[in-house]
Amino acid sequence: MRVDGTSLLLAAAGTGLVVGVGVLMRGRASGGKSGGGVQPPPASGVWVGPPLPGLPQGKGVFVRHVRHGGDPSLFTERCKWLGFKWVMLQAIWQKPDSRDTVINDPVETAEYAAALRDAGITPWVFGWPRPESKNIVQFVDAVERARSMAAAAGVVINPEAPWFGMRTQAVQLMHALRQAMPSSSRIGMTSYGGGPPNVPAFPWSEFASADFGVPQIYDTKHSLGPDYPQRSVRRWIAGGYPVVVPAWGASSAHTPAQMLDIASRTPLPVSACCWWDLYWILQSRGRANAVRDFVIPPPGTVMP
Repeated sequence: MRVDGTSLLLAAAGTGLVVGVGVLMRGRASGGKSGGGVQPPPASGVWVGPPLPGLPQGKGVFVRHVRHGGDPSLFTERCKWLGFKWVMLQAIWQKPDSRDTVINDPVETAEYAAALRDAGITPWVFGWPRPESKNIVQFVDAVERARSMAAAAGVVINPEAPWFGMRTQAVQLMHALRQAMPSSSRIGMTSYGGGPPNVPAFPWSEFASADFGVPQIYDTKHSLGPDYPQRSVRRWIAGGYPVVVPAWGASSAHTPAQMLDIASRTPLPVSACCWWDLYWILQSRGRANAVRDFVIPPPGTVMP
């Protein structure tokens, strides 16, 4: 593979994709510091805050299976070229019938994580949990085994509809994760972009003991309005998640122009963001371009 700074051959699922360089996100610098704690959001506008030690920094991506990016060397080259500084590797995806649950090989995950670390990219692990007691036990065991073997920075959980009304179970899951993981590891929680007002049955406050929140600001129908990304971030902050790392979509429902547009309208409170997911990014030259081309503005940037 040849990497010359302006193009990279991405061959995913048998498709050759030559990817170039393009549009950058621009804003107005208004000062600001590159360290310290979480800063309160401005009264209006789209802002970029300082990064926080120990938490995601820069651009990141969800990876459902490491082989979607090739062998460890190729996978890492692609992540570097796309500009990722942190990568979430799936450990487990639980299903109603445990026989259908997907658990990725932690040994293989660790091999890819080592290649990422050698390239200066921080590995994380993530999983999709279910609320039944036996499933909580299985989930915690799987993500902590994967995290430990991969020497990952932490775990991102992705609870969704099965957790409606499951407030006690949400507390149990968070407690079990904290008990299983070392104190230096961090926990993120990703779910509905609209936040508590849109999905009141979801146990927002019970999951708010996570170290950071990851609102899924996908807007796959492109119908939620120009201020939707800002509303999403502010709702998560108001809902008990002061540290927010937005997630954007990169599926076939998103054009490259729409991807760059929604990114430019999203506040980045701690100078970090991510996309769902690597498989879909590598399926399209245009989507890969959009991810590579997006640059996080300096902390302190504010856009009207």
